[in-house]
Amino acid sequence: MTPLVTVLIPTHDHDRLLPYAIASAQRQSVSEIEIFVVGDGASPVAREAAEAIARSDPRVRYFDFPKGERHGERNRHIALQEARGRFVAYLGDDDLWLPDHLDNLIGGMEEADFAHTLHTAVRPDGSFYTIVADIAERRFTDMMLDTKLNYFGPTVVGHRLSAYRRLPEGWRPAPTDIWTDLHMWRQFLVQPWIKARSIAVCDTLHFPSSIRGDMAEDEREREMDTAARRLAAPDGEAWYRREATAGLARATLEIDATRAGLAAHVSNLESELSAAAANAAAAAEASRIAKEKDEARARKWKTRAKANRRETALSRMFIRARRRHRNRGHSAGRRKAVQ
Repeated sequence: MTPLVTVLIPTHDHDRLLPYAIASAQRQSVSEIEIFVVGDGASPVAREAAEAIARSDPRVRYFDFPKGERHGERNRHIALQEARGRFVAYLGDDDLWLPDHLDNLIGGMEEADFAHTLHTAVRPDGSFYTIVADIAERRFTDMMLDTKLNYFGPTVVGHRLSAYRRLPEGWRPAPTDIWTDLHMWRQFLVQPWIKARSIAVCDTLHFPSSIRGDMAEDEREREMDTAARRLAAPDGEAWYRREATAGLARATLEIDATRAGLAAHVSNLESELSAAAANAAAAAEASRIAKEKDEARARKWKTRAKANRRETALSRMFIRARRRHRNRGHSAGRRKAVQ
């Protein structure tokens, strides 16, 4: 059987959580799948667990790689060279899929090369939160390309294998200042030919390690086991939808609060800019008036200086005229005395 989807699960240090992730992939309503568990310096416990599952399910294959650079991104690329699925989907080794996730993802990629469902995560207190985005809109992809903003992690992402093979490069170590997954998504989103789509469905559970730093492995296993059992219960899907809807509502409220905060910030900036413009106008007017006064004063001094020069010139002319007149009088007197 040729698989329709290649599921790739990278793993490194979640020995006791990995089997739950694999099980959620095995329970997908789309059964034509192959599951690649890509070990990145994984422990013997993880290796044994993955290999045991592979022995019981021929769809599962374990790739045993030594620890690679950063998060072992090149190991993922090497594994994908052997992928046979028409589509590729990713699953975190500490996350869970609902049974219809692949069905939703494939449906969304009927006319797309790259797609994702809504990123739905669980906080340590059990509450859900959802990140909403629509990458069909340029403003969302621009944010992902130009900033460190990432709207979704690997667990909700899928793409066509053919699109991956058109990329100049595939999975490779990301720069240290950017997340591994965002670095990979950018490689897709920057392509002029890419057709990307967001699917407005919540159908996964992400348990972020970044906010579980103080949780021991057994605590995390209990959390994962509780969630998996809850999803498997007869009312599990209804429970998930209810919690995901609440998480979406919280996200909406947070967005509204952010918008309100931004609006207030913009209003304050506008007031500050208006005041600054008024101050600048007043300063410019004061400068103009001062300049006019300086120019008037300069003209006055220039006129006075010109008058003084004229008076000085006339005085000199008068003095010279008197001297000439006096000199002529002396000369005439001397002529009479001689006669």
